[in-house]
Amino acid sequence: MAKSEQEKKRRPLTEEQLDRIAERLPEILGHSMFVEVESGKQYRRRHDDDDGSGQGELVLIIGPDGDVWITTDQHQGPTMRFRIAPPIGGGQSKRTYNALRILALAIKLDNEERRQYQSTPAVT
Repeated sequence: MAKSEQEKKRRPLTEEQLDRIAERLPEILGHSMFVEVESGKQYRRRHDDDDGSGQGELVLIIGPDGDVWITTDQHQGPTMRFRIAPPIGGGQSKRTYNALRILALAIKLDNEERRQYQSTPAVT
C-alpha cells in the first residue's frame, strides 16, 4: 500500500528534541561532516525586502574544490565576496564551513518549497 504525500512528511520535532539539538549544536558544527550539496553549483536566495526590484540576493557557491564562496549583489551597496576553504584544504574555520554548507542545503530546500525565481534558476 502506497503512502500518501501527507503520510510521507516527517513529523515536526518536539520541544525536547529541539532543545537537545540546540545543546549539541557546537559539537555538531565542530565535527567533520559532509552535507549533501553539489560542488560547482550556486545556491541563490533573494532577500525578503527587495522592494519588488528582484535584486538583493545571497549567493553561496560551492566550488569544485569544496571551497564555499559567499557573494551578494549590489542592490544595497558594494558586492561582497568571501571564501571559506574546507578543513582538509587548509581552511581554519571548520564550524563556519559546515554551517555554510548547511545554509546551502537550506537555500536549496527553501527554493524547492517556495521558489522566488521565474526565469533565473535558483541553483545553477
